[in-house]
Amino acid sequence: MLMARVKSSAGCLVTGLAVVNWLAHSQSFAQATPAPIVTAQQISPAPTQFIGAWYGKWDGIFDAVLTVTSVGPDGIANIDYRWRDRPNQDFTVLPTKLAKIQNGVLAFGSISLRIDAANPNQAMGELNGHNENGPVHRLSVFAKR
Repeated sequence: MLMARVKSSAGCLVTGLAVVNWLAHSQSFAQATPAPIVTAQQISPAPTQFIGAWYGKWDGIFDAVLTVTSVGPDGIANIDYRWRDRPNQDFTVLPTKLAKIQNGVLAFGSISLRIDAANPNQAMGELNGHNENGPVHRLSVFAKR
């Protein structure tokens, strides 16, 4: 007996002969054309979409502001990055003034920002670094204002 395990279009795992029979008799399956291949550049935002001030809170706690003032044709961006470790504390300014934008991701040091394809005024930020306690991994949603 021939059995099959496939995922339905709804993402459910289906097992059994019914699937084999459906696949064998489905005209739409036999005549389906492959979906076009989409490259990263087709779905990546233009580097200039990063220009502006982005506000976020690492892990919902630590305020951060990333301001992108300009982006060159090579994807090198001039930035100003500041954060604070506690409320009511002055912002600390990062000495780095350059970032690289490649395949829709702005990156500098241990920080990266990826614009949300569905909402160009929102980006997901990721920080991978170290502090006195060891490795640090922080996330934040950044809003462009």
